[in-house]
Amino acid sequence: MPSMLTRRGALLLGAAGIAGCGRSTAGYPTVIRFSFWGMTQEAKVWQEIADRFHARQKHIRVKLEHITGQSYHPKLFAMTVGNCAPDVMATDDEPFRFLSDNGVYEDLTPFLSGDPALGRDVFYTAPYDTYTVGSRQYALPYIALSFLIYYNRDHRRAAGLPPDPDPNWTWDDFDRDAIALTRDLDGDGRTDQFGFNRLSWYHCLQWIWDAGGTDMDPGMTRYIFDSPEGRRGFQFHYDQMHVHRVCPLVSDLPNMNTESTFLTGKVSMFMYGAWWLVQCRQSKTIDWDIAAMPIGPVKRSTRCTTEGLAISTQSKFKAQGWEWIKFVLGDEGQAVFAKYGRGVPSVRRVAAATFPDPNTPQHEERFMEALDNYSMTAHLHARWTETEQVFNREWDRVAMKLSTVDDFLRASLPEANAIVRGDNL
Repeated sequence: MPSMLTRRGALLLGAAGIAGCGRSTAGYPTVIRFSFWGMTQEAKVWQEIADRFHARQKHIRVKLEHITGQSYHPKLFAMTVGNCAPDVMATDDEPFRFLSDNGVYEDLTPFLSGDPALGRDVFYTAPYDTYTVGSRQYALPYIALSFLIYYNRDHRRAAGLPPDPDPNWTWDDFDRDAIALTRDLDGDGRTDQFGFNRLSWYHCLQWIWDAGGTDMDPGMTRYIFDSPEGRRGFQFHYDQMHVHRVCPLVSDLPNMNTESTFLTGKVSMFMYGAWWLVQCRQSKTIDWDIAAMPIGPVKRSTRCTTEGLAISTQSKFKAQGWEWIKFVLGDEGQAVFAKYGRGVPSVRRVAAATFPDPNTPQHEERFMEALDNYSMTAHLHARWTETEQVFNREWDRVAMKLSTVDDFLRASLPEANAIVRGDNL
């Protein structure tokens, strides 16, 4: 791991707008600072876990630091530069590699070597491996997430389809259903109900994997979306948007966010994660469930994403921070995430015991099946957020039918790969 912060990190410091900060140096009990992001519900989750932790022991107290807004990870970096980072930090998978490469996160491997209760086999594999760099572990997942298909059973019945899709449905089956679900309900010549939601380029990764492709070479030195398999994956969704017209464009449903299109019945199938179960259950007017991803030409896959816990390299209380992490990843801490519907607990045995809800008609266990059998992780290199901006810009043109898949690849790959190589440093 580099011992010095990069020049790009210094630029992030300026962008985050952090001038400085202070920290407590309490003696006994030891006070450790823990940072996290999210809305009010997130604060309730962490407060309950902290309360339970405090009730179990008296020598460590956790001071929760809820960092709101859209710049959580740049702020963490800025706090590290300012020598006032929290002792323990929640971290996301996408910016993780940049922060770990720049010395923000402590190597947890020595802690793990003395604590087999948190071995790799305890966790869902894909989330755990997200935080592995070489043979070293810099964070541990507390939530395991994957994307599946939420679907409206009433819409399927009205379209003459079985209320539930075939568990082994294919790409062709998926397109057939989406076409049947795309309907002009009032006969005015305009589509009132769309079969499937429009996806970003990043949410097309499962189609590329389904076709036998991947996003980057194994060494993460360049994107290889221009392979035949990559083109086939992107083209699958391009055709859904612009050939079959089963996905709403921005102009079709203006002023509606993606989630509301499903909850208001404007979209019949919706690809989203387990964190949305709680919000979806608030709707009392939709008969819905969750389906596995369709099987592609080569295999079935879905994107795994995760959130983890890391210790700051600056912390003077690393041992105490490790005790907090162990509690969060223990049976009691993990069960709280399931209780609030925050996602699938990352520890398999706790997920099996707490996540499926026998009192609901939905099959939320399908998220666990996906994590066990066909979830995959993207190659999240240290400059991923920069390349994301390039792909977002060019994919917007595809979504508006101003570019083809070939145009997208020609415009984005040279620029993105130059960023990966560091040509603009």
